[in-house]
Amino acid sequence: MLLNFSNFKSFMSRWLFSVSHKDIGILYLSFALFAGLVGTSLSMFIRLELGLAGRGLLDGAGQLYNVIITGHGIIMLLFMVMPALFGGFGNPITLMFEINQMNYKLLYNKNGSIDLDTEIPLTEIETINNIMEQYSSDDKGQPLSTNNVHPQLGPYLAGLIEGDGHIYVPNTLYNDKGKRRYCFIRIVFTKFDQPFAEYLQSKLGGFIVDYDTYVTLNIVAFDKLVFIINLINGHMRTPKIEALHRLIIFLHTYYPELPVQSPKGLDLSPLDSNSRLSGMSDADGNFNIIITKSKERRTGYRVQINYRLELRTTYPKPINPLICKASYEDIMQSVANYFGVNMYERERFLFNKLRHFYIVIAHNFTSHKIVASYFSKFPLYSSKYFNYLSWYEVHIMQLNNQHNTQKGLHRCQAIKSNFNSTLSPSTINFNHLRNFYI
Repeated sequence: MLLNFSNFKSFMSRWLFSVSHKDIGILYLSFALFAGLVGTSLSMFIRLELGLAGRGLLDGAGQLYNVIITGHGIIMLLFMVMPALFGGFGNPITLMFEINQMNYKLLYNKNGSIDLDTEIPLTEIETINNIMEQYSSDDKGQPLSTNNVHPQLGPYLAGLIEGDGHIYVPNTLYNDKGKRRYCFIRIVFTKFDQPFAEYLQSKLGGFIVDYDTYVTLNIVAFDKLVFIINLINGHMRTPKIEALHRLIIFLHTYYPELPVQSPKGLDLSPLDSNSRLSGMSDADGNFNIIITKSKERRTGYRVQINYRLELRTTYPKPINPLICKASYEDIMQSVANYFGVNMYERERFLFNKLRHFYIVIAHNFTSHKIVASYFSKFPLYSSKYFNYLSWYEVHIMQLNNQHNTQKGLHRCQAIKSNFNSTLSPSTINFNHLRNFYI
């Protein structure tokens, strides 16, 4: 067949319904190129008309000549220059504008490279294994049972681990030197969230490793590991479920006496039915307040807020398609549908490597109400809880139109000036952890 319908359908789906910034940029540039060819053709015709003596090609039709000149100008400016600027430079300009508004959490390993939870450096694995040999009989936490625990603890920890956690499963029980290797769950926290990490350590056990720019909570002891596995099993929604299943199979194989539940599938319940999105937001969510000058506002300023969730596009390891797709598209699209907004795809260079992300931004009043409703039901517990409180205050002011008054604007500016800047263990307290699920 000359036309492969499946390929044609895939082609149309990519180029007509794409949410990829790269593809959209290519469409802008392609359209600008086409418009440039049309505009150049009109320009050549104009020059040819001026170069001929007498009545010329238009036979003296002055009005038509003026129309062609006007059309040439409009096409070159509005249909070539502007789409080319959007397609070729819109992304960097947007990124430069937003980078100062976002509470990015760049986590570094010992080698100085960014950690996107793809792999743990071998040096860290060896360090944890060495600590574990002396730690197995000195775990701080008390043995816990999944009976009578808060029903939202499992979904919250599942979201937190899927966002900023790593499930490490060794390929073999012993390394080449005959030294025992340990499986563990590691959760990464910023320095701001060290009190939260210490609180979880007091409840879940494990040990904390302090690095220059972040801390990690490492759960290694079998009783604590089994407790967390049985809690989060059945509440995973992302491709990281592959690592959880691999961990369960590893424990079933080498430690069959442990009471580890069999692997469960993805959590397909509605997003607002449990706290999983809250845990994911504590890991990878951001609340932003943006104040810009605007002549259209009577105060001279425009106040905007948004909630943003950003995840990578693809899981780095092979995964059984019967368990889950390797792409994070489904979960991010479900989040976008829940908030009633679009999902976007972005790529950018971080530390000389191209990274791909899915992004969901709740940016309008309707989505803001959904955000406020969800987090009032399933609160945050990291330092982002304080960002949310500031965000929520501005949200209430917007609902009452107070941000369009001078008094309201000054209050918004005061909130903005303290947003993120005062978050440090010495200036804030984590008293809200008294209401945590455990």
